[in-house]
Amino acid sequence: MTLEEALQHFPTGYNLCKKLKITSTNVNIWRKNGFIPLKQQFLINRLVGIDMPIDLNKEEMYLRLSKSNSQQQ
Repeated sequence: MTLEEALQHFPTGYNLCKKLKITSTNVNIWRKNGFIPLKQQFLINRLVGIDMPIDLNKEEMYLRLSKSNSQQQ
């Protein structure tokens, strides 16, 4: 799921943060990285009571890129 899809189910981004017990900084990081971490995607699905599609590929790709960048330094 995208951040925009998740936000459609909450009145504000603040409400999403409050329900997930996270700070707005986390949401800004999700926006910057282009994905919501898997754990949070599952929790959002549970909170809204529907099954939005889980996006596995973007997080995996991000983790691989981060790992390869840290190995190059």
